[in-house]
Amino acid sequence: MTDITELEEEVKHLEEEEEHTTAGLTRLQLIVFACLVAFFILAAYGFYLIYSLTKDVSQLAVDVNTMSLSVDKNMGIIAGAMGDITGRMADINSSTEIMASTAQNMADSTQQMAQSTDNMRYDVRRLNNSISGPMDAIGSFFPGGRKTRNPPPIYYPPAYQMPPNYQYQAPAAE
Repeated sequence: MTDITELEEEVKHLEEEEEHTTAGLTRLQLIVFACLVAFFILAAYGFYLIYSLTKDVSQLAVDVNTMSLSVDKNMGIIAGAMGDITGRMADINSSTEIMASTAQNMADSTQQMAQSTDNMRYDVRRLNNSISGPMDAIGSFFPGGRKTRNPPPIYYPPAYQMPPNYQYQAPAAE
């Protein structure tokens, strides 16, 4: 009987171990099943991303091809326009050189006009001084005429000097 009892205990022990192992396997199956579902979801999303990227790159290639054809078609016009721009820049450069010399001539003329205006001011002052004496004498004969002479204050004009490195150039004959 002992053998049967031992065998029954052994069987009971094996049944408990089987239940324990079965419970562990069930938990493991749930984990593996969840992982497989997550893997399939991620794989499907990865496939979608790769498909979208391929589609976008394909569209980009078509757009680049279209743009390349458009640029190729218009390149002759662009090259001609650039040549025209180059010619106009050369014209602008020569015009700028002419303007620079003209501006210098204008500066010289303005300097001469300032000197001439100062000379006229000086001559008018001398005329005023030379006429005011006799006019005062004549005015004193008339009623309400000036009795005293009050000349304007002395004015010293500025001295006009050319810069030390200035070289005068005569205007070019055209």
